[in-house]
Amino acid sequence: METEFSENPDKEKFNEYFSDIGLGKLAKGAQLPGGMEQGISTFLSDESICVYGTLKKSVIIGLAIFNPETASYEVERQDFPQALGTGGFASCGSIMVGSGKYEYKVYIEDKLVAVLPFEVK
Repeated sequence: METEFSENPDKEKFNEYFSDIGLGKLAKGAQLPGGMEQGISTFLSDESICVYGTLKKSVIIGLAIFNPETASYEVERQDFPQALGTGGFASCGSIMVGSGKYEYKVYIEDKLVAVLPFEVK
């Protein structure tokens, strides 16, 4: 059964730019790249959340956090300040939302290319 999202990502655009993408977390006191645990969808409010992936082409990506329950953005879209090169990337930061279920949305230009569901406990 396919997961239902608040909106469907553009799979063609995703496949043009990405090999893979996911969410992870840094262990306390750890640093990238070795300290990141990949494939995580449940976080505690004091943990770091990471978006990671592999790019096929250099591109600027944008990230936002959406709350499907309230149908609103908890964190508005922010684009990376410069293009990411081909190969692997990871970006980590504090969890900026309270307890609940959310979607990390990934954009290229004006297209939604990935929706990564996660929960904060």
